[in-house]
Amino acid sequence: MSEAAASVIVTTYNRPDALRCVLEGLLTQDRRDFECIVADDGSGPETAALVESFKPRFAAAGITRLHWVWHEDKGFRAAAIRNRAAEQARAPWIIFLDGDCVPRAAFIRGHASCAKARRLTRGSRVLMTEQLTKDALAGRLPLHTLTTQALWRLRRQGQLNQITPLIGGLFDGFRSAWTAARLDRWKSVRTCNLALHRDCLESLGGFDERFVGWGLEDSEFCVRAQHAGLRLLRAPAGTAVLHLWHREGSPAISRQSQDLFAATVTQRLTRTEHGLRCAAVST
Repeated sequence: MSEAAASVIVTTYNRPDALRCVLEGLLTQDRRDFECIVADDGSGPETAALVESFKPRFAAAGITRLHWVWHEDKGFRAAAIRNRAAEQARAPWIIFLDGDCVPRAAFIRGHASCAKARRLTRGSRVLMTEQLTKDALAGRLPLHTLTTQALWRLRRQGQLNQITPLIGGLFDGFRSAWTAARLDRWKSVRTCNLALHRDCLESLGGFDERFVGWGLEDSEFCVRAQHAGLRLLRAPAGTAVLHLWHREGSPAISRQSQDLFAATVTQRLTRTEHGLRCAAVST
């Protein structure tokens, strides 16, 4: 098996149609020295079957590995399943990606370009409309093949909420400076598009698995990373993902999650003892 420079951990729950688009995007990467680990937060058998069907295509494309990690459905436990997937990672660099965020061809290359120790690198996302998402899920619009001109056209049509995160050049420098200047930088970090070195992930203890239910598990992780001295960097435009539309609910964040987050902030915590069970494996 070839060496993997990056482990892409894709979190999913009962959205095999969206996951299919994400895996198609990963198949088109212009760098192939990565593995993909699908972190399944308790989905039904359709998701496992989908991943299995993609394994021959990943192997034929020269991608290091496609792997599936699952735990029982006991509610929203994204923190725990990300940790279980990270424990199986074989590469030195970890990239977290959500199962409804479709990467473009330069996604791996863009993250690799700023893969340095003591960094927490966050990529951007561009939100899609419901109709554009339906076209993508139906196979009428391969998102990973869209040209810059096509993206501009979709933006003019109101099908994308913004376009600048998808454009490189000078915009990359402006965005990085803006991120570094913000006082509430943790608010800009989402695990739908986030990367760091595996050693840093292990030193932080991974994600705190006491966060059960939607919200704050990624924010708390970022705050710990900042307390530990990791520098927050905005990744280049090539890493920006196209976020498939889904109905937005208004889930209440549990009191326990709010209290855990507040404790991390006020006590300047850097590590959780309720996270990774062991160091990630090495090849």
